[in-house]
Amino acid sequence: MYLAVDADSIDGRLWQHLKTFHEEITRCDDRLLIGGDDKLVVITLQPSPGKPQYYQLSMKNFDLELFDRLFNALHASHGECCDNPVTGGGFVWGLDPIATQKKEAVALLRARECFAVDGPPDAPPLPLNLADRDRYRDARGLAGIVGFYARSLSRQGYDVQKHPPFDDFARGLMALAVEKGLWNLEKDEDLIRRFPPRRLEGMTPSAFWAPPEEYERIMASYRRRH
Repeated sequence: MYLAVDADSIDGRLWQHLKTFHEEITRCDDRLLIGGDDKLVVITLQPSPGKPQYYQLSMKNFDLELFDRLFNALHASHGECCDNPVTGGGFVWGLDPIATQKKEAVALLRARECFAVDGPPDAPPLPLNLADRDRYRDARGLAGIVGFYARSLSRQGYDVQKHPPFDDFARGLMALAVEKGLWNLEKDEDLIRRFPPRRLEGMTPSAFWAPPEEYERIMASYRRRH
C-alpha cells in the first residue's frame, strides 16, 4: 500500500533525507508516494523502464514484508548483478544470500535513525552508500566528518553500540587531521573549535576506528609498510 502525501506537507527533516538521494525530484501532480505505514518509509522517484527505483528514507519498527517488496521490485534474474536497494552495495542475484543483504539494510537504517536522534541537529543524514559517503567527504565541513564517521561505522557493520559515539569520533578525527593532515580538515578553524582534537584509542592512520584486536593487526601491517 502506498500513501500519497502532499509534497508541501513533508517536514524539513524528511525532505532533507530525500534530497540526500536525488538532486532532481520527479513529482506526480505535486505529490510524492511514501509507503510503509510508519515502519519503513519508502519513496518512489522517477522509475527506469520496467524497474521502479525505491529510495528509503528512514525506519521505525521495520517490517520484513516491506524489505521483501523492495528486493522483489528489482525483478532480477539468476546471476544478474544488482544493487542493494537500501545500501547501494552490489550483489549477484541467486548467488549472494538475500538474507545477508536485508540484514545489512536493517543495520544501516537503524544506524541512520540513531544518528538522526543522537547526532548533531545540523548534521546531514547518515549517508547510505559509498558514493554518498565520498560526496560528503568531498564537501568538507561537518558533512565531511559525517562521511568519515559513516565510513568507519560501515566497517563495524553499522553497530552503533560497538563504535565510538559521533562526538568522540569527530574529536579523534580532528586530532588525526591536525597531526598528519586529512582532506584539509585541519585548516577548518570552525571544526577545530567545535570538535577540539582529542586522541581516540583505536583510530587508525586511515581515519577509521577499529576495536583492539583489529587495530593491532592494522597497525602491525602499517608499520611493516612504513
